[in-house]
Amino acid sequence: MYYLVILCIFLYYYTRSAIYLIDQYSGVRLMNKKNTVEVIINNKQYILGGYESPDYLQKIASYINRKYSEFKKQDIYKHLDRDMRNILIEINIADDYFKAKEQIELIQAKNDENNTEIYNLRHELVSTRSDLEAAEEEIKELKKELANVQHKLIRLDNN
Repeated sequence: MYYLVILCIFLYYYTRSAIYLIDQYSGVRLMNKKNTVEVIINNKQYILGGYESPDYLQKIASYINRKYSEFKKQDIYKHLDRDMRNILIEINIADDYFKAKEQIELIQAKNDENNTEIYNLRHELVSTRSDLEAAEEEIKELKKELANVQHKLIRLDNN
């Protein structure tokens, strides 16, 4: 139970969401509640609650259960004491968090890079359109001038 409470505090600290845990037997409460949902984590029933939706809270419990399942499949898990098992699961969850956070930062950096490129391309497009309009206007002027010159040449030839 102690490690589960630590895990909820960890999740709260890093996700800034208000999650609290009420142990069915000890009644430990960490934060105020909005939504609650009964969950089973590592074969123990808890009431998990927070400001998020019940589906989201259930998703958190499922994630923690997947982590326990992953570790239980490993041979070394059976040889570790309870404290070490929980510490390794917590480290693994923290590792997942920081990898996801790094991935988000990379995606955001790529998004910023793409936005800058889009801005530059739009600016270049506007500039090119302006240049094109100026060139088309100059072509019109030159065509008028050519027509005038041709007109003058025809008049001179006729004289």
